[in-house]
Amino acid sequence: MASAALAQEHLLTVRETLGGIFVGGELSTAVAKAANPVAKPVLYRLLDKPQMKEHCGRIYLLFRYIGDKEDAATMEKRLKAGDVDWGEMNKVLSALSTMQLRGVSEAGAILERMIEPDYWHSTKFAVLTNFPHGVTNELAIYAVFAYARSGKSDWEAKAKSFKGKVRDPKVRTELEWRLDTNRISQHVQEFRHAKVQPVSPEFRKLLSQFFNGDMDNPGPATTIDVPRQPDQAQDGMSAEITVAKTLSPQELASLEVEALNAFQIALNAFLNNRYEQLALTLARGGKPLVPSGSKDDKTIPRALKELKQISAEGGFEFTKRLIKDLNPQATTHGELKGEVLSDGTITIRIPCLGSEPVAHKHLPGQDSPTIDEDGQLNIYMLKQGGQWYWNPFGW
Repeated sequence: MASAALAQEHLLTVRETLGGIFVGGELSTAVAKAANPVAKPVLYRLLDKPQMKEHCGRIYLLFRYIGDKEDAATMEKRLKAGDVDWGEMNKVLSALSTMQLRGVSEAGAILERMIEPDYWHSTKFAVLTNFPHGVTNELAIYAVFAYARSGKSDWEAKAKSFKGKVRDPKVRTELEWRLDTNRISQHVQEFRHAKVQPVSPEFRKLLSQFFNGDMDNPGPATTIDVPRQPDQAQDGMSAEITVAKTLSPQELASLEVEALNAFQIALNAFLNNRYEQLALTLARGGKPLVPSGSKDDKTIPRALKELKQISAEGGFEFTKRLIKDLNPQATTHGELKGEVLSDGTITIRIPCLGSEPVAHKHLPGQDSPTIDEDGQLNIYMLKQGGQWYWNPFGW
């Protein structure tokens, strides 16, 4: 009885749960873990609101901890009806994966069916042809990763069977790498060991303000800067660094050319392995390898050592393969987004339109600042002390 009462105390209200639609990253997982199942009928209504299209992926993610067998069946029904977009697919797979972990066996059964490329032939995704070996195979690959995350013990046999059915030598060679069991195991371990702090009292006070309560014109009640939680600090980055200001379209317009030029310089150095230049122009995890004003006798050698370690682990070659598929020099760029952080750093994200397939191919299931809510890759640039830094895709 005591544990049930404690769980009820930490359960979010319906409105607070709906507020979770408008947050991402670890905070969205924290909200999902405390989500109120009473909100499910409203979540389904919001999925069909045109104004909520950009948020549908995060709506599906809320079902991770409140979804049951009927919700799993509904997700599959919506997928088959063509109501799920490409950018939402990974979110649906993640929802089903966590639901199976919670004991919703129907979710696991759906994932098992999704591993078969033939499953996707009856969906709208079968008409997409911008993959060398077909989008139905590509979606089935994502399903293998989700199936492995769901705790199913036979995932290795499923991956082996998948590869065994492919006859094209080129596709087979790529699948041997894409579905390498060690790579999938590492992905699963990272998923299982990810720690998410519970919703803090301070953040809970803000949650109810994220949803305006208007079902005809849903959206955030106001623009609110979401505070970082302590566990979001990485590599020594201060947990107190928050978004101080969202840049206006006019401010972004003046920075676009500058940011893209800096990106091309860093990209050229990256493709040609010019480590000394890269040490001063790259960032990782949203933090410059050599922060502005910190170019002393120790920081540059430390940055060079880190770059060479990344290269030795295959990080450079992996990113080069991604860039080859993306061809960022020829990519049409979407509307910029940017913020000024409380430490004065400017962050600029430039969406690469049509890059969803490349993101799904190379970074399946990963949460990265270089992938936006729509599943697109972003050219992610930082400006600190007048110096521009590129944060490579997936770093």
